[in-house]
Amino acid sequence: IFYQDGEPCDLPESTRLDVRVEMPQGSVWNVKQHELAEQMEREQAEREVQEAAKQEESAEE
Repeated sequence: IFYQDGEPCDLPESTRLDVRVEMPQGSVWNVKQHELAEQMEREQAEREVQEAAKQEESAEE
C-alpha cells in the first residue's frame, strides 16, 4: 500500500515508525554540531602540535 505525501493513514498499534528528518542548515542542531566539529578539529590540531614539540625535544636529547 502506498500513500501520497500528506495523505493520512492509520498505523496498527504494533507498528514501529522510523522518521528521518533533514534539519535546515541554520537549525540549532546543525549550528551546534558545526561548532562541536570545529572545536574537535582545533583540539586535534593542538594535540598534534604538542606531540611534534615533544618529538623534537626527544630528538634533541
